[in-house]
Amino acid sequence: MDPTRAVHWSKILAVKQALTLFPYVLWLDADAMFARFDLPVLHRLLSLSIGKDVLFSSEFDQPRNATDASIEAMQASLRVNSGVIFFKSSEFAFHFLDSVYEEAPNWMHWHKQKEQSGIVYWQQAHTSHWLEHIRVLHYRYFNSLGEEYQEGDLVYHVAGGLLKLNKFATVLEKCCKFNCRSKLWKLRFAHESECNTAIYKDS
Repeated sequence: MDPTRAVHWSKILAVKQALTLFPYVLWLDADAMFARFDLPVLHRLLSLSIGKDVLFSSEFDQPRNATDASIEAMQASLRVNSGVIFFKSSEFAFHFLDSVYEEAPNWMHWHKQKEQSGIVYWQQAHTSHWLEHIRVLHYRYFNSLGEEYQEGDLVYHVAGGLLKLNKFATVLEKCCKFNCRSKLWKLRFAHESECNTAIYKDS
């Protein structure tokens, strides 16, 4: 943890440490959760990141029906959301994390977009390296904003100030429902009401 910056910046330190122990790291903010339990997540992310070291989702200002071609054409300037990020343990990944952390101007340490502002700053300052090593996909692939989420999406993310103080109650409720839909949880709980009771009791 770095007390000289907003706590969000410490995700960079955490990911860097995890990458020393594991070949891949998928970061999810505390207000993001898996909504699908029937997909081989690592296989999916590896297939989406072929030839790249880091995988970001676009920010949520893109139309839900934006084409892959339009997203690909905007890679150099496309705004990213840092709530869900996939990393491969590589020389570039460590360089990227170090550079984002070190190059961000002091005023960004407490910026309202926290470490995301530093990532965008790096994107603009190192465009050629960004294009070579990083891919940005439309958020629908693995980081769907709560109000944009559709049945079948991989991740449900109550991002930013959405619902404000009530956001984590929403996360808990959604998590229970998603778990109940999974085959494993259906074996354990016969009805969603039983799942709700058990989840809230455990919490």
